[in-house]
Amino acid sequence: MGRFIPSMFADVMKMMQVQDPTQFDLISQLAMSIVADPEEKNVDPKDRIVADELARIAELHVADVTGMPTTPSGQPVTVHTLTRTAWVQRSLIRWKGLLGEMVRARNQAGRGASDDETNVDHEDMSAMMEKWFTMLGPTLAAMQIGSAIGHLGKRSRGQYDLLLPGDFADGPAIIINNRKAFANDWSLPEDDVMLWLTVNDLTVHSVLSRPHVSQRLRGLILAHAATLSIDAQGLQHQLESTMPSNMSELAEILSGSNAIEAKQVSENQHQTQRELETLVTVIRGYADWVSQTVAERAIGARTLIEEAIKRSRIERSDDEVAGDAIVGVEQSPEMYDLGRRFIQGVIERDGDRSLSQIWVVESNLPTPAELKAPGLWLERIRIEHLL
Repeated sequence: MGRFIPSMFADVMKMMQVQDPTQFDLISQLAMSIVADPEEKNVDPKDRIVADELARIAELHVADVTGMPTTPSGQPVTVHTLTRTAWVQRSLIRWKGLLGEMVRARNQAGRGASDDETNVDHEDMSAMMEKWFTMLGPTLAAMQIGSAIGHLGKRSRGQYDLLLPGDFADGPAIIINNRKAFANDWSLPEDDVMLWLTVNDLTVHSVLSRPHVSQRLRGLILAHAATLSIDAQGLQHQLESTMPSNMSELAEILSGSNAIEAKQVSENQHQTQRELETLVTVIRGYADWVSQTVAERAIGARTLIEEAIKRSRIERSDDEVAGDAIVGVEQSPEMYDLGRRFIQGVIERDGDRSLSQIWVVESNLPTPAELKAPGLWLERIRIEHLL
């Protein structure tokens, strides 16, 4: 294995002694190194003007369909049109608190390890690496997160492709070139694609602007992060077959591997995971329903766009799938279908008038059992309303 692994982890151990325990600098450095492109141009002012105009139209439609303001203050929302690099930088700053808590929530074992544990001359390599991987759990988690976010910046079409709550009170941001590339790849009208995606983003933004929703999502994500640990043996085997030559290459391996995975958890923790999956599924299903409703009113190419969106979710790249590990939910086509079926089930039983009740108070959020039985959710809401 050469000297790279021992020397690299010795360097990382030194870094950990002086770095913020949230490892945010490491997350940022990796994300920015991946998304950085010296040839990337600034946003064309004409594109920014078009995006702003479409955002105004989208906001009016979202408010009309959902009956909810798109911002906590009720003031018009600002949609920031950015380059890939600027989007990653801005998102990192606004996710900083949550990402730091996620890193701290992950594997904390190995604190206080003695200096002898990093002496490669007196340790069996396998045992030594297992100790290192255990001690470096938070750092490896930070590397995985940074790599995933950097890759996300290359492909993300909206602020909430990665469904993390953050300090976005000043409005979500979009990567205009990614949206234009998506439209061109599928031979779709750019303005129609922009409107569909902006409606979807503003719907999620409106939902997460409800403090009890964003706080609930945040708590569930952190609870999931606390169940993760390093599969030291599995990671060692992977490194033996794919030897990295530097830290960036190691981050690439981590972002696409199962080295950081859920450890054995209690029934309560299983329930928490199911609640996280349910909340993400309902948010996604609701946003899709609003987008489709608006599309029926205002988008000529809606059928083609919705088919392209569906196909893109089936054909996601490994880099996009790696982002799921940050939230803790596999955002598969089946998940989106389940979310839409829940929303449609509510509409079939009570029209769309009850949908806004989902987000009114935390107790109204659907339970895992109700996700596949929207009638049960409706009945519970009615009973609680009567009480």
